[in-house]
Amino acid sequence: MAIKKSKKILISLGVIGTLAAAAAVTVGVVKGNFFGSTTETPQLSQVVDIKYDQNDCILSWNEVEHADSYNVSINGEQEVVTDNQIYYVPLAQTSEFKIQALDSTGEYDPSNWSETLTYTIPANEVSYTSVNAFVSTMLPSDYKLTKLVNISIDDNKLLTNAVFERDSELKVYELSTQYDFSIESLSDVVKDKAEYTRILNKYDIANYDSASSLLKSNSYVGQMEEYRQQGYTFKVVSQQVGKTSDNNAVFNIYATYKLTKDDEIKYANSMVTAVINEESSIEKTNYTKRVENPEDRILYEKYFKVLSGDEINVAKDMEEANVPLTFNVENTTANEYVNANNQGAHYTYSSNDDYCL
Repeated sequence: MAIKKSKKILISLGVIGTLAAAAAVTVGVVKGNFFGSTTETPQLSQVVDIKYDQNDCILSWNEVEHADSYNVSINGEQEVVTDNQIYYVPLAQTSEFKIQALDSTGEYDPSNWSETLTYTIPANEVSYTSVNAFVSTMLPSDYKLTKLVNISIDDNKLLTNAVFERDSELKVYELSTQYDFSIESLSDVVKDKAEYTRILNKYDIANYDSASSLLKSNSYVGQMEEYRQQGYTFKVVSQQVGKTSDNNAVFNIYATYKLTKDDEIKYANSMVTAVINEESSIEKTNYTKRVENPEDRILYEKYFKVLSGDEINVAKDMEEANVPLTFNVENTTANEYVNANNQGAHYTYSSNDDYCL
C-alpha cells in the first residue's frame, strides 16, 4: 500500500511540473519569445519635485535619466522643452502644472504624467496704494508725494523715482533708501524701518510723455534695445521727465514698462538720459518731436531692471490704476488719482526717521 501511494504522489508531481512548464511557455509567448525574456520598451521614470518660484517666475523639476526633453502642461496647454525648467508668468489666479519626460531616440517610452502642482497667486501683501503710502514716508512730512513713477530693489537698497511737492514746487526725485539687512521683497521694506533715505538727485519736471515718444522712435539703448531686438514690445505703465539743466537740452526719462513677447510678459524700471543736439526755442519740441528723431538727440541708459516677485504685483497694480502719464504742472492739487497719503494704508512710520537730505 505504501508503494502504491508513493506512485500517486509522483504522478501528481509530474502533472504539476507539466502544468508549470506550460505556464512558463505561455508567459514566454505573451512576452514575445519562448525563453521568458521581455521585449517591451522600458519607460522613463516619472517626473517628481516640481516647484514654482514666484520671485523669478521659474517652473522647475528634477532631471529624469535618459530623458532629452519634457512635455510641460500648463492649464492644459502643452509645450515641449529641452531643459528642466521654464519661465512662466501666471496670467490666471490659479495655474496647474504637470510634466512628462520624453526620449526622442525611441529607446524609452514617455513617462507617466507627474502629479499636478497647483499654484495660486498669493493675495498681494503689497499693493500700489500701500507702496505709494510707504514712499510718502521716505521724506519728511513737508514733502508731499504727488506721483510714484517706479520702485525696485537693489540688494539692501530701494531705488525710487517719484514726484514730490515742497514749498509749492514740484520736482522729480531720485531716492535711495537703505536698510541694514538684505531685501528679498517689497514686503520686507514696508514692514521694517529704513536706516535712511538719500536724495540722489532732484530735477524740475517736464509735463511731456517722452517715454511714449521714445517708443514711437523705435530706438532704444542698452538693455532696452536688447529686449527690443529680441522681439519684445513696450508699453508705458508710468513715466516722468526731469529737466536736468536750465537750457532744456538734457533731461531724464524715468519709467515703468510692460514688455510683451507672444505670451511672455515682463515688467521693468528704466532711467534714460536724452541730450538734444540742437535745442529748440519751443520747449515741447525738445521733449517730443526731437526725442522721436534719433538724429536730433543722444540717449544714455542709466538704469534698467527687470522686476520680479511683488515688484511685478505693484507694476500690475500701477497699470490697472491707469495713472496719467502727464499732469498739469500748474494745478497738481487737483489730481484726484493721487493716493499717496492714504490714511487707510497698511503701514505707518514714525516722523522721527533719520533722513539724509
